[in-house]
Amino acid sequence: MYKNIGNKIQILAQVIGIFEMIVSFVSGLIMLLSGMSPLTSIALMIGGPIVAWISSWFLYGYGVLIEKACIIARNTCGDDQTDVYYDEDEI
Repeated sequence: MYKNIGNKIQILAQVIGIFEMIVSFVSGLIMLLSGMSPLTSIALMIGGPIVAWISSWFLYGYGVLIEKACIIARNTCGDDQTDVYYDEDEI
């Protein structure tokens, strides 16, 4: 479950970003079709996906950091300790 967690976080960031983009666009479209303020609806349809896209960068970047930290740990500790970052006796 925790193997290759950095890549899983990156995929999760992409899925959440796409979901947020779709939801904000559809919400703006529903608002527009239901007769609400056209300015607010269009702003949500345009601005929502942009904000969702930019906000997904942070989670994706965190996934990249985790992936790089695993590579550093693997190179430092060896391939047999890819998921172990501490010694049980030191805690």
